[in-house]
Amino acid sequence: MESYFGGKGSDGTYQTIINQIPAVEIYIEAYAGHASVFRKMIRPNLTILNDINPKVYQKLIAHFPESISFSDDTDRKDFIRKYLEKISNSSIGEIKNTCQGNNDAGSILIIECLDAIDLIDKYKELIEVFNSLIYSDPPYPLGSRKSQVKRYEFEMTDQDHVKYLKYLKNIRCKQLISTYPNDIYEDLLPPPYFNLHEFWSQTRKGLAKEYLYKNYETPTELQDYSYLGSDFRERDKLKRIKRNFLRKFKEMPRQLQNSILKELLL
Repeated sequence: MESYFGGKGSDGTYQTIINQIPAVEIYIEAYAGHASVFRKMIRPNLTILNDINPKVYQKLIAHFPESISFSDDTDRKDFIRKYLEKISNSSIGEIKNTCQGNNDAGSILIIECLDAIDLIDKYKELIEVFNSLIYSDPPYPLGSRKSQVKRYEFEMTDQDHVKYLKYLKNIRCKQLISTYPNDIYEDLLPPPYFNLHEFWSQTRKGLAKEYLYKNYETPTELQDYSYLGSDFRERDKLKRIKRNFLRKFKEMPRQLQNSILKELLL
């Protein structure tokens, strides 16, 4: 897929975001765009990508031919019912077989074209029952952008941002939200209810300070450990440490390996 204005595919950006995503059962991108973060990370059991723009939606469908889409609410509700019953009655494979699409990776990918609040409303029961995370990367408030020029077919007014953030605060799940520094988000996502992670992102107009708000502590168990480290140098250093440790561990006698594993699990 081609580059996307406001996308999170630049080096250092998607890695920083993925390092803030804890291990989850369900992952939702309410404003997927080209889904740069999702494309770079290990998939959870269920992912829901959503974009209100039909053109973007069609590009996501084309890029992910294994995805599931629903023709109406009846099919969607049937899927949700089956997923809610999956622990006791069905496997993920059995659920997939009842739906359009086939994901060889062993997880389920759903793509939707809905308003973000409408999306979350439709999946709210699933989201609140399972260990879920909603990643929100809406069009940033116009006043927070360097150019302050409208770039999207479906922009959001300041009132739209306020409505969405107030709605999110009533959803019982993990939430991760991207934006530029602005008063709306600072006022509606205050500590200690939301923690703020700041970093610099490479954009088409140079470096920009990004804010990541999350309603949970910095995770110790991640969905994907591939990008550990705050920058390229640290990521490379940690990869070398891990590689050397695993090499030495594999060379140890089996009893010593088991002894170390036992100590680590205590």
